[in-house]
Amino acid sequence: MRYIFILLTFFISITFLKANEFEYKHLALGTWEITGTHYCPNVCALDDEQASSYSGTIIELLKFEANVGDKNCRDVSYLYRHLTSTKFVQKNRYHPARIGIDGDTVVEVSLYCGGLFGERLTDMASHFYIKNQNEILISFDGVNFLAKRIK
Repeated sequence: MRYIFILLTFFISITFLKANEFEYKHLALGTWEITGTHYCPNVCALDDEQASSYSGTIIELLKFEANVGDKNCRDVSYLYRHLTSTKFVQKNRYHPARIGIDGDTVVEVSLYCGGLFGERLTDMASHFYIKNQNEILISFDGVNFLAKRIK
């Protein structure tokens, strides 16, 4: 009986984690547009003029491909990490609240082209944080760009 209880608890935990993970994956998929809003909380490789040039860029994050402007990533895979605020600060050297992310956990997403063990995309939208269901923050060259869901 004890083993059945342990297995049942394990199954429910895994199911909850998978459901939670699917919810975030579902949130990342869609069509996004970079707004004029950008944050440079640390040292940035782009000045304001360069950062503003990305305003209006369309990003499509689909199940099997990603399109960023005129660049295409086929057989895309998404790596999701759940970072505590402390881990976020250790990695980025600033608190997530400085870029408008509240809460104790930050969902970080990285894109890979060419399947599960493909190459990590290194251009715009290769790395982003889910702010909420209608906004993501895309990190590129030290700048975090706000992108809003358009579809």
